[in-house]
Amino acid sequence: ELELADFEVQVLEPTFSYAEGYAGQFIIEGAEDSVGVELLEQSIETGIQLTDPTVTLKVENSFGWPTQLRVNELFLQNIDGSIEEVSSTLIDEGLIFSYPQLTEIGGIANDVFIFNRNNSNVVNLFASSPTSMVYDIDALVNPLRDQSLIGFITDSSYLSLKLGVDLPLVGTLEDYVTRDTFAFDLGEVDMVKQAIFKVIAENELGVDIKVQAYFLDEQDVILDTLFVDRQLIAKATNVDGTGLGTEPAVTTTFIETDEVRSERIRQASQIVLELSFSTETNNPR
Repeated sequence: ELELADFEVQVLEPTFSYAEGYAGQFIIEGAEDSVGVELLEQSIETGIQLTDPTVTLKVENSFGWPTQLRVNELFLQNIDGSIEEVSSTLIDEGLIFSYPQLTEIGGIANDVFIFNRNNSNVVNLFASSPTSMVYDIDALVNPLRDQSLIGFITDSSYLSLKLGVDLPLVGTLEDYVTRDTFAFDLGEVDMVKQAIFKVIAENELGVDIKVQAYFLDEQDVILDTLFVDRQLIAKATNVDGTGLGTEPAVTTTFIETDEVRSERIRQASQIVLELSFSTETNNPR
């Protein structure tokens, strides 16, 4: 007769390919990231009012249990660094994701949730000209703790949560300003007594565009400007009923510089281009 002393069995890092049954309630880690608002990232002054911005949440779920969205953080960060929380009846009511049934093992359930002017505060949020949307979201499996629920999981099950921002260019603009910097080099040109800059603007948008250009040296010191103040160089084109331009509006502008200004501009190594966009307040484009 063989007598065994007390012993303990431990299963370390078990592997599986499929499991089925009641799994209780647990959290699936989702996504923590930010989405840049490309239309507004280069803006330096506000003045935009969009009529129908939307935030879209796309979900792919291959876990065989009902799953509910958990929003840890969801806010927009503005130009001045302030933040505005996203609020929505969709979040308040709790978003339950679709899931594959026991007869659909290996399948993927897809959902699309849209936060719009009717169910959230996105219109007011985007009026503040945010530059990014920050989110931290995950999911709660079996949110109702239904003990009769038999689900499944495989070694390839996953949950994908993706947020996107859609900003249809329909609305009003009033001195909405963007700025960008480019390298500038006139080469070995010297002894210039007079120079003429020729600016050709072709505008296919239903907005007026004013321009200013700053000539900077390597230390970011402004040596000169193209105009005294921002100048209207591109009038809004005519638009059809959908807000699209019917034909481009082309404008040519000449700017003369004397010997002193030409020498200052010749020393510039970069040019900062500043654009200001405006629509008629009573005629959103």
